[in-house]
Amino acid sequence: MQLLEELDRRARNSVEQEQADRAAKYQNARTAALLAFFFGLRVSETVRLTLSDMVLGSTDPYLWIRRSKRGRSRRVYAQHVPPWVLEELKRVRNSRFNESNDPSVPLLVGTGEPTQDAKEISRIVIETIEELGLRGDGDVQPVTFHTLRHEYANRLLVLGVPLLEIAKSMGHASSLTTVGSYLHAFDYLQQQQLDSYWRNRGEPIAFAYGTLGAHLGVVPTAVLELAKRRRQQTSKPLEMIPARSIGDEVEIGEGRTDRRMFCCSDVVGLLAFRLGIQ
Repeated sequence: MQLLEELDRRARNSVEQEQADRAAKYQNARTAALLAFFFGLRVSETVRLTLSDMVLGSTDPYLWIRRSKRGRSRRVYAQHVPPWVLEELKRVRNSRFNESNDPSVPLLVGTGEPTQDAKEISRIVIETIEELGLRGDGDVQPVTFHTLRHEYANRLLVLGVPLLEIAKSMGHASSLTTVGSYLHAFDYLQQQQLDSYWRNRGEPIAFAYGTLGAHLGVVPTAVLELAKRRRQQTSKPLEMIPARSIGDEVEIGEGRTDRRMFCCSDVVGLLAFRLGIQ
């Protein structure tokens, strides 16, 4: 995940430059991003999470989210969290405990500050996403810290987690909230697949990367960058279909790579790669 890699790089650079406060803020932002992407936490929940809320040493590790939105509490289990994420969270938690020797202290803390500010974490994450060119533009909804929580919901859906379980882990009172506000990317893919099937039987089912970017909340070039990274890391080539081959109405030269479309199977693979599944 580009965001995590960049936050880690900035934290290490700050350490080398002996800027302890700055390094702590970047590390906190990275940890908060991990909690949002792999556990579905809101940014306000990341800063309230205490060491005792992190039950990571058991055979069924989980996070205990206390008195969150509307005063509800919930457990978020880690059965779908990669081992390296759990190990990193354990290291952060153990380091914090060694400093404080108090399990009731917050996980995230800034140097000289009682707790890390949620707005500051959100600002750092958004600023980093923007500098990576992944923020989005005027044509799409801009990427924010909360977008990581959306990614969490879609990730669980791809992994086959039942909708009610996804809603429960996110702290939603109704699964309708989960479907209507979070699972937009795959809802869009399903609609487009059905529509293409009924209109163009026998024709390739494909998606323009610009439209796909809009539904993911990123600029089209970020979708192409994602495809490039997937090809480099997995050695899996992506099949691009010239737009004019999908219907007689579209007449675009084959040399225009910006007007080509991803095959449906590649789109699913691309999203799975983005969600850390492939």
